[in-house]
Amino acid sequence: MPAMLQAPDYMRALMTSPYGVRSAVEADKYVEARMRRQKRLDGPDAVHFTAMLTEAVLLQHPWGPKVQIAQLRHIKSLIEAHPDTVDVRVIPLGAPECAALSGNVYLLDFESCWLPTVAWFENALFGALVEDPVQARNLNYVYNNVFAAMPDQGRSLDLIDQAVHTLTSLAGVPARPARGSSPASRRKPPTAWRFALPGMRCSSATANICEIRGTIRRGSRSSRSRRCGGVPFSPMRSIRASRRSRGCR
Repeated sequence: MPAMLQAPDYMRALMTSPYGVRSAVEADKYVEARMRRQKRLDGPDAVHFTAMLTEAVLLQHPWGPKVQIAQLRHIKSLIEAHPDTVDVRVIPLGAPECAALSGNVYLLDFESCWLPTVAWFENALFGALVEDPVQARNLNYVYNNVFAAMPDQGRSLDLIDQAVHTLTSLAGVPARPARGSSPASRRKPPTAWRFALPGMRCSSATANICEIRGTIRRGSRSSRSRRCGGVPFSPMRSIRASRRSRGCR
């Protein structure tokens, strides 16, 4: 589940589970930081966020059906509150595209011709930078093909409702009345996650496969580290640090 879509209880359960890597004290700090980061979905400079999920992600409930139901309702509330900037796509179980969603991947593009596209793989324990241009191009190809085969957001919202109904029957949670057609299902969704900041554009389809596209201009405000939820983010700093660790200049 993408962090930008996670509800607080889901975050805390994830971080403090037997397979998590955070203590209860650390978890509270990370939950607070993630919730601050989610505020980037609000306001006049809100990011355009696209997430690609498999239906299995909706149905899995390792911390109990009630936590998962609250999580799915949180996703719906985000979609309905931000119909022009939040786009969530769900691949039904059995769709061949599910085979391509095998891990979190970020693709970063830069304006300078001296900075080729790179990829960033990430899991709960570590991340790895992939600078090989062929591998980055192949990942971009997979991303575009999977997104093109996705159902529209209206169908994705139906799958979320079905998952809530299934989990409700397991948990005994009263079902909420179905709402009318969401404005999000009648619009043409954005195809990218874009930061509304000068000189930088980020696009992402997060969950199992992700993409970030950024433009870095030397000397511009966009080339400096920005803080997202209290965590500094600088693509160039990450790339340079990775190269230094391997003895590269």
